[in-house]
Formats: sequence, C-alpha cells, structure tokens
Amino acid sequence: MLDDKLKKKNGHIFIFLILSVNIISSCFSINVYAQSAYSLKIYKDDIFIWEITELKTHNFEKVFGFEPVYEKGDQIRKIIRNIMDGATGWTVITEDWDYGSNWEEKGIIKYNSVSENPNGYNDNIFIPTPVDEYLEEALNSLPSSYSVQGPTITKRTSNYKMVKEYDYRGVLVSEAYYDDDNILMIKVEGTFRIIPIGNYFLGFIFIAITGLIIATIKKRKIQVV
Repeated sequence: MLDDKLKKKNGHIFIFLILSVNIISSCFSINVYAQSAYSLKIYKDDIFIWEITELKTHNFEKVFGFEPVYEKGDQIRKIIRNIMDGATGWTVITEDWDYGSNWEEKGIIKYNSVSENPNGYNDNIFIPTPVDEYLEEALNSLPSSYSVQGPTITKRTSNYKMVKEYDYRGVLVSEAYYDDDNILMIKVEGTFRIIPIGNYFLGFIFIAITGLIIATIKKRKIQVV
C-alpha cells in the first residue's frame, strides 16, 4: 500500500514537472517570437545612393511654395557606420552626403531611429523586415491619409501624394511626389535595386536555364526538320 502511494505521488510529481516544463517552454517560445518578429537586414558599411530621376520644377514650386535646390541627376549617399540595439528598436548611424556635396570630403554623421514596433513608423528610410507585414501593421496606427500595398506606402494630403517603396531589406528604394492632378513632380530612386539572394534568386536562375534549354532544343528540332 505504501509503495503504491509513493508511486502515485511520484507519478503526480512527474506529471507536474512535465506540465511546468511545457508551460515555461511555451512562454519562452512566445517571448522569443515577440522579440524576433521583426529584424534589420542592413549592415555596417552598407552603401546606399539615391538619384533624382524625375523633376518638374514648376509643379514642385507650385505645390511646395519654393524652388527645389537640386536638379535631375543629383545624388545623395549614405554609408552605415554602426548599428546599435536598443530597448524599442535600433539606432542606425550613417555618414551622409547631401545633394551637391563633395563625396571626397567627410560626410555628416546622422542618427536614424528605427522602431521595432510598427506603431513607431514615421516615413523612415530604413524599416525592419519582413517589410509587407511591418507596413501592414504600421497602417493600424497611422492616420487615414495613409494606405499600404505590399512594400509600398502612400500618403495623401490636400495638395499632393507621396509614394514610398521599400526593397526586401527594408531600404527605401523609391520616393515620389504627385500634385493634385496626379502629375509626377519629383522622384528619387535608389541605384542599388537588386534581386533577392536565396531561394528566389536560385528559382530565377533555374527558370532561365530551363527556358534556354527548351528554346535550344526547339531550335535544333526546327533546323533538323
């Protein structure tokens, strides 16, 4: 009888320990997921250059009330010098060269705050990934003048529309402004647009090679016939 009671008691303790471990593991998993839901895909020494690809001076001045201090073809550059982790996100330290500046000289050091929480989105140049999910969640706390479609976020005001597009790394690759007649006034584009590396890139290569092989076979068949 005593032995049976001890076995029963030990069984209860064992079950309790198993349940405790599962609960702790679940909490830990939830916590890890919450901490890693969004992450940065940019790194120290990354270089980014943006160029003005479209500019209608008259429309720009009409909407904003002043002449642009840059011209079509002008460029700006940012080099990431450091990335610091914080309690609510990251601080991306960049060295910046503005339009018309001499890139041979030292740039201006700037501190770019990036919120891990989508509620902290503020038309940033860098945002965490995955981009689509981040912007979609950010939309919940933004004014109704904003809308999101994939990696693109649009802001409408009484006299112009701003459209920003991000690449898969969360880097701004395009920023455009349209007047109330939907005429493009100015557009800035990154010169660093790239195809994502990984499974998608390998998929593109596979499709391209397969297509080339099929085309070659068909061509040979036609020549033979």
